[in-house]
Amino acid sequence: MHTDDSVATLKPLDADIFWNFVPEEDDGVLTGSAFHFEKGHPIIRKMMTYLTSSYHPKEWAYSGPAMIQSVVLKYCRKKLPEPTYPLFLCPEIKVLPKKYLYPYKFADWKRFFLTNVSSSDPIFESYAVHPYNKLSKKEPILVGSDQLYSQIARVHCPLTYAHAVADLEVDFF
Repeated sequence: MHTDDSVATLKPLDADIFWNFVPEEDDGVLTGSAFHFEKGHPIIRKMMTYLTSSYHPKEWAYSGPAMIQSVVLKYCRKKLPEPTYPLFLCPEIKVLPKKYLYPYKFADWKRFFLTNVSSSDPIFESYAVHPYNKLSKKEPILVGSDQLYSQIARVHCPLTYAHAVADLEVDFF
């Protein structure tokens, strides 16, 4: 198996935490791999306007992290978020700490493909994980192994995992 999804959910998302939020990926960098805003929230219209005027189809950052960072900070009239949580950029938008969705930094994406992960690993506090598909999409996930992403897929994506195993005649997918 190769990763094609951007986010894998590890446990139910608590509505008190995951409401009108953007996540922090690395120190001071907001991102859009997962976000939530209630229906009709004005930030959604701002994002749509940004995308129609600044869309660059061959550069993912323009419609991803750069867009989220630019639109949210401008909307909240802030330069950069401060590293205190829970942090509200404006009264109705909060920044989630890295531990909720990004237990590993962008540069550490290969940790998803290791075995023998310690029980104190930050991934076990996370609600979801982002395996950085742009980098990891060609990394094999070994079926039935102790590889972290294989374990995540087996437990949290059981139908996809079972389907992939049934359709393959090799020991990775």
